[in-house]
Amino acid sequence: MKRLVVDMALVRSSAFLSLSRWGLLVYFRFLQKRQLAPQKRRKKSDEWVVTNNGQIVFSYREAESIGIKPREFRNALDELQEKGFIDIAKYGKGGRSGESTLYSIDDRWRDYGTESFRPAKKPRIKDTIQGRGWSAYNAKQRKKPA
Repeated sequence: MKRLVVDMALVRSSAFLSLSRWGLLVYFRFLQKRQLAPQKRRKKSDEWVVTNNGQIVFSYREAESIGIKPREFRNALDELQEKGFIDIAKYGKGGRSGESTLYSIDDRWRDYGTESFRPAKKPRIKDTIQGRGWSAYNAKQRKKPA
């Protein structure tokens, strides 16, 4: 049986309380994917460190397999990043290359809503179809003189 350990400060935070349904579901999945190890210090403490931070993979295909539609997953990722729960460690290329985006779990949520809150280092690149495919072809056709 695998257990999910959640800090009470997290549960009581304004950032956590403001998460959407899909944001909560995706965040809990990220927490399930982390690997924890006790932090070694001189004093006995119950602090843990995430050993696979920056190496967590959560693909759109995996999200769909647990019932999350691509749009809902994308919005949840954006929300989690904006509120300081996750960060993108490395962008994947997706598609046929099979290279997935790597995520890290962050604790920027502690400062959410305050002046000391720092934005994500690598916000998700919003994909627009302008400049590709039919929209690019159509725009070129309109620019040609008659």
